[in-house]
Amino acid sequence: MPTPEELMIHGINLMKMKAHDYTTKDRYENFTRQTILTSWFSEEQDKVFVSIIAIKLARLASLLGQKEPKNESIQDTFIDLINYCALWGGYRTTVKE
Repeated sequence: MPTPEELMIHGINLMKMKAHDYTTKDRYENFTRQTILTSWFSEEQDKVFVSIIAIKLARLASLLGQKEPKNESIQDTFIDLINYCALWGGYRTTVKE
């Protein structure tokens, strides 16, 4: 079982690897994009779905604008977006009606 320190080192390395794929010079750019999209919705549950989708869209913008990703393929990102939108649509149709 890893120690807390080993987990923290692993977390730092993972953050750096993902930053390679998902950010440019501003490590917070995806959160800024997410905030803008989330602000368009008033219901809290919609904001949760939008937040996840916004992160994927922000990451997609980074992936499409730079070198080949190392951690998640562009195709995987599109599939994730489809799945999250389907889940949101299912929620809105079954829970909200």
